[in-house]
Amino acid sequence: MRTVLALILAAVTALSIALWLRALQLRAGAVMLTALILLTLSSYAVLEGLFAEQLGLLVGFLLAASLAALVRERLFLSGSLLALALIKPQMILLVVIYLLLWTCVRWRIRWPFVAGFFSVSALLLRLFPAGVAALDSRMAAGTVRLPAILHAAARESFGSAIRSVRASVQF
Repeated sequence: MRTVLALILAAVTALSIALWLRALQLRAGAVMLTALILLTLSSYAVLEGLFAEQLGLLVGFLLAASLAALVRERLFLSGSLLALALIKPQMILLVVIYLLLWTCVRWRIRWPFVAGFFSVSALLLRLFPAGVAALDSRMAAGTVRLPAILHAAARESFGSAIRSVRASVQF
């Protein structure tokens, strides 16, 4: 299972290179794109992320996909993808705040971005109604059975945040 998740994370990281180029409206030929992908996948940060199965790589992909959709003026899709990236809110909080403020400037045109963001956010909250802390404690107790990839995603994003809060509260 570790190998499959590492391959998935490597694939979405490679795909995110093309999405970042599209979001930044840059063009790269096949040779340049291949070189960028190889250099990215061989960087220490990405190799460490792959080895540790860090979902930050998935969040980077979701952020790149969201911004690429935004550039193509697919606002609802862009907001929806950004909401999915909330599995690691500490990574995208400033982007979310900026884009929500950006939407306010031309509300009549950009409201689908907010609609997509909040509808998918509400759906995610609906899927986990007990909240993050309850989900983490239920997973630790073994009373929640999630598919392995969802379990890894939830454990990665929620577990570290809750442990740090618990450690700061305990004296």
